[in-house]
Amino acid sequence: MRFRNREEAGKLLGKKLLSYNFENPIVFGIPRGGIIVAFEVSKVLKAPLSTIIVSKIPAYFDGEYGIGAITEDGTIILRENIDEDDLNKIIETLKNKIKKRVEIYRNGKDIEELINKTAIIVDDGIATGETILAAIKTIKNKKPEKIVIAVPVSSIDAKKRIKREVDYFISLYTPENFYAVSMFYEDFEQVEDDYVINILKKGEKE
Repeated sequence: MRFRNREEAGKLLGKKLLSYNFENPIVFGIPRGGIIVAFEVSKVLKAPLSTIIVSKIPAYFDGEYGIGAITEDGTIILRENIDEDDLNKIIETLKNKIKKRVEIYRNGKDIEELINKTAIIVDDGIATGETILAAIKTIKNKKPEKIVIAVPVSSIDAKKRIKREVDYFISLYTPENFYAVSMFYEDFEQVEDDYVINILKKGEKE
């Protein structure tokens, strides 16, 4: 199964979610690619669109290799041990980047309290799961009624790790062979900040 692009994946995911009849849903997209999927989901559900800022923690020896994730409230998930001094250097840099993204994506505002709300966390796919697990911890601090993870595609291992942490785990496709999220999209272009900002503005008007 391959999606034409993130927009198509979001529309299909939104239709799937519609059948659950979640009460008081708020859709949280994970930048950058996840925002495009989340926008389409929010339109189908007629739900508010927001974002949660999560950054991959790169290995000190290789910036492309992720060893964990950190969110805007400082929540950290690691899947590999790393020297504490090295970690602190990386984290300090990431915190500054995250702060800037909160500023440009949400005008510096905190995520609202989610009492009696259903938080639907959306990304364009899940490979290892650290990003989503970190996002879940941050959203739990806002005390939603329910937490839903919704993605077009997920690895089996990530699904096993994540589903026990939330009320619902919804993936349109969970293949046995999973190497990268991009495998499952015909168009998986990099998304720029300006595009994300425009989508979030549209989401506010929907």
